[in-house]
Amino acid sequence: MTEAVVLADTPLFANLDPDSLDVLAASCSRRSLARGDVLFHQDDESGALYIVVSGRIAIANR
Repeated sequence: MTEAVVLADTPLFANLDPDSLDVLAASCSRRSLARGDVLFHQDDESGALYIVVSGRIAIANR
């Protein structure tokens, strides 16, 4: 599945035209995590938006 298809299937981006999806997709990168890996910690500065394509993610507030 290409990044543009993932974005088009995401409600936040579903109404974007194909050209806009392609532009946005060009700035995307995939990241795979193993069980127990930490994506980010509470209070980390955010410079990204994450979309879970498959699997599950746990959110913990500590």
